[in-house]
Amino acid sequence: MAGIRQVHFLAPTPIGRELLLRASVHRVGRSSMSVAVTGWAQAPDFGTQEVLQGVFEMVAIDAGGQPVALHHQGIHKESTP
Repeated sequence: MAGIRQVHFLAPTPIGRELLLRASVHRVGRSSMSVAVTGWAQAPDFGTQEVLQGVFEMVAIDAGGQPVALHHQGIHKESTP
């Protein structure tokens, strides 16, 4: 299950632009996590421009729709080369 906490559309993205999305986990709880997403539009003759910022809440649920505990071993701290 997921919900949107906030989304800011910073600029329009014309048709034909490539949209790059970068997501990072900002908070991990017992059964939920907050994921921040940043969107960038780019084209060879245009350069790159930030066009979106958002925060999404993700909740782990079972087959009956009830929250269940997350398995934290698959969540790693972000690293950049």
